[in-house]
Amino acid sequence: MQGEFKIAVDGSVLEFTDDPVLSVGSVDQNLNAIEAVFDLENARLVAKAFSGAKKQIAIKDAMSDQPILLKATGSTVAFNSMLSKCLKDG
Repeated sequence: MQGEFKIAVDGSVLEFTDDPVLSVGSVDQNLNAIEAVFDLENARLVAKAFSGAKKQIAIKDAMSDQPILLKATGSTVAFNSMLSKCLKDG
């Protein structure tokens, strides 16, 4: 799948060194999901940005006509876990 995939955290757009690999699939009736696979460097970038998010995360997913807006609440715990895993494996 090709298209524009962007993530912004608290108004700052993340700059990826390589575009993530995107795939789309059906997860239920009339419901699709998109999956983005990052290389290790970009996974670290996303994890650090999400763990430091204060207000909002916006994701332009290459499929929707508008970005998905998420509150930053809860992202710190989940992505600190992801970040520690990335740093340990890298």
